[in-house]
Formats: sequence, structure tokens, C-alpha cells
Amino acid sequence: LNWAGLRGAVGLVLALDVAASKGITDAVSDPHFGDRVVIHVCGLIVLTTLINAAFMEKVIQLLGLSSETPAEKKLFESVQHFLSKKHRGIMSRLQNQVENPELAGVDWKTVTKLVGNKALTKREEWEEDSTDIDNQSMADIEESETELRSELLGRFLTSLRASYTAQWHSGVIASEPYRKILWCLDQALDHSSDTVEVMNSSMKYEWGYLETEGYLEAPWWVELLIRYFGKVRFLHRLLRHTADSYTAERFEMVLAVIRAHEETARAEVSDMAAEGLMEICLESQAVQTLAGKMLVQMEEGHPAVACAVRTRQACCQLIQEFKGEIDALFHIAQITAAEHERLSKIVDRKSEHLTRGYPKVEYKHRSPETFPVLRHIPADKFHTLWEALGITPENVPEGQQIIRQGEAGDGVYIIAKGVVRWNTSAAAATGDLDAMAMSG
Repeated sequence: LNWAGLRGAVGLVLALDVAASKGITDAVSDPHFGDRVVIHVCGLIVLTTLINAAFMEKVIQLLGLSSETPAEKKLFESVQHFLSKKHRGIMSRLQNQVENPELAGVDWKTVTKLVGNKALTKREEWEEDSTDIDNQSMADIEESETELRSELLGRFLTSLRASYTAQWHSGVIASEPYRKILWCLDQALDHSSDTVEVMNSSMKYEWGYLETEGYLEAPWWVELLIRYFGKVRFLHRLLRHTADSYTAERFEMVLAVIRAHEETARAEVSDMAAEGLMEICLESQAVQTLAGKMLVQMEEGHPAVACAVRTRQACCQLIQEFKGEIDALFHIAQITAAEHERLSKIVDRKSEHLTRGYPKVEYKHRSPETFPVLRHIPADKFHTLWEALGITPENVPEGQQIIRQGEAGDGVYIIAKGVVRWNTSAAAATGDLDAMAMSG
């Protein structure tokens, strides 16, 4: 810290203040005292700039402050492997003369020499302090693996934060649910360096803190007021609106968790797979399963609220894409600045209106005509076809098996209400969830 303390503007200002003060000059009985102070301070500034600043990196390396832990080295190796893979893909795509005929005459040896994988990803510091794994004790190896898992977990949580922020910017999640999720994610990040073996797997992620803080449950006071005052005419609508608002927030949080974990796990596995990362992805999949179960329960219990939330999200996504089209037209000079400003104000007002609350929707229970697979059939022919096919409703209890892989098909099931989960034969042996189909 002393070496890094460069004497700059503050020291010079104080020296000039001393030089301009007649009281100090009279006190020391030296008319040139202030000039000497300025000269000495300027000399220190020059020396610290030329010496301290120039050798700052060497001092940090000498003190060992920049040395990487084994976990960081393994993490950087996985990053280097990922970048090498991406570099080869870019080179292969550029060398494809069908897609890039204008690059047919390129000297690719020179390209590899100047901007090849080694030229762009080499790390000179890796050549020093190389550690032989045979000389490490088992305790050191276990500690290194624990640090690596902590580093990977921290990176995964950071990627989750980026996904949540993107959802918030696009309007998919409102400000209040976003604030609660970020607080829980910060708690998980603060404890990401704890020993992984002694931690509850759910508490590694934001989901555990969402459950612990009660953010995924309706406030007790709302339920209490509805129970005792729900029948009062002038209070019923207000209490129901309050309860629906909290339910909508919880619904948005659950949807955001599922979306963020799906996107992050997919990106991590495909782009930067490393030893220990699959364990984190499996834990993330468990979080998705828990969130999926809660989502189904909320959709079954509050279908109108679920419809309102999805309607608001669809409106926000449409606004974001429409705003992008407006900006694109303005950038290519297809609309004037005044027209661009007018359209942008309209879009911003609509977006601000949607962030204040959830739209009023006319929710109707789903009928067979609204099923996606049957939606293209004309209305006048639908009932005739429905009767001709002999389709009958069937209620299946929770946990009952409907079909098995490999059986001969003798019918078609259309999910009218509820959720169906399916696994491949390989995944069923380990209990891993492959996919689920929700109502409709």
C-alpha cells in the first residue's frame, strides 16, 4: 500500500497552500520555506511516478499477491479450452469458400501466425510456478477441487444474475420480483465460497433463499384478512386484488427462475464445460424441477393470475421488439428524428404503464377448440370431427403411468389440464427429468 501511494494532486495542492501562506513563512522565519516545500513535493511526485508506478507490477509479483490458486488455474484452463474450440470454429467457417468466396486467396498460414489460437490465448504466467500434481498431498488436491467447485459455482451464479438482469430489461420480470431475486442471489454469492459438502444444495442457489425468506408464499396477513373480512362487500375486491398481486409476483419469480436456470445451464454445458460443472448443472436441474412443480400448482390454483402475468410478459416482449424495429428504421434514415421521438414516447408510455401493474384479462377455461394441435380446424367442422374421432375425457391420478417407451401406440392423448412428465429409459434409471408437457 505504501509503494502504491503516489503523491499527486493532493500533495501538490497542500504544498502550494503552504507556499501561499504568509503565516507559516513568518513562523519559521524563512521567506523561501514555501518554495522548498513545493520543490520537494514535486520531486517526490516525479520519483513516485517514474519508479513506484513503473515497478508496481514487479512488486506485486514479488510479494506473491498475483499468484493464482490451483482452482483458478484449472478454471482458466477450461476457459482456454473453450476459446480454442471457438477459435477453430471461426477459422473453419472463414476457410469455407462456399460461404466466404471473397476469402479464397487468403494466406491462412500468415493468419494463423498473426492471430492464431496460440497468439491470442497464450498466458506467459502459466509457464512459471508450474505445480507437479504428483508432489501434492491428498489434502491439497481435495482443497484444490473444493476451490474449483466454489469458483465454478460463483461463475454460475454470476451468469444467473446476468440472465435475471436481461429479463428485467426486457420487461419479462417486474421490478419488485427482480429485486427480491437479486437479494437472494447475492446471499448465495456471499456463501459460494463455503465448503460445498456441508451446504444444503438448495441453499447454494437463490431458490433456497426465496423459500427461506417466504417470498414464494402468500403473506400471512393477506390470508388472515381474507379469512375474516373477505365477505365484506367493499373490502372483498381490494383484498382479492392485493392477494392476486402477490400471487402474480410469485408467479413471475418462478417463471424467471426456470428461464434463468435453463439458459445458464445450457450455455455453461455447451460453451465452457469443465470438471465439476456437471454437478452444478444437475443441482440447477433440481432447482428447475422444484420451480416447475410450484409453477404447475400456481397455474392450477390461480389460472386467471397466470393468464394476466403471461399477457403482460407478451406485451413487454412485443414492445421491446417493436422498439428495436423503430430504432433500426431511424438508424437507416427511413424515419425522421421527430417521428422517431414521437414513436419512442408512445412505446415508453406503454412500457411504463405495464410496469405499474398487471393487465385486466378475460380468462376463460380452456376448451378443446383452443388446443394448439386442434386450433387450425374450422369451428363449423370441429364438433363433427370431435365426435367422429370418439375423443373422451379421462382423469389420470397423480403419479399414474400413462404410456411406456416401446409400447405399441393405440391412441392419442391431448393434455387438457395439468402436467405430464416423461423420461427416456436411460434417464429413468437415474431419476433425471428429461422434459414435461404442461396443460394444452
